[in-house]
Amino acid sequence: MREHHHYDDDAIFNPETHHEKSDVSVRALMGFIALFVVFGFLTHFAMWGLYKAFVGIEKRRQLGPVTSMEVPSDVAVPKN
Repeated sequence: MREHHHYDDDAIFNPETHHEKSDVSVRALMGFIALFVVFGFLTHFAMWGLYKAFVGIEKRRQLGPVTSMEVPSDVAVPKN
């Protein structure tokens, strides 16, 4: 079995290697995440507004009773 070689820190110094700064732009990534969250909120409120608009359209479009029968007075049926 091989033994592990122990090196001094100065012996393995390589001046050509360093931290890679061009891999990922953290600023651009955070900007994308912020834009994504803002877009999510805008979409949520747009869908809420659309729902409210559809409810308003349906309330204005009430067609009246479906049948011409009168509701008996002794029946407990909720009225609009």
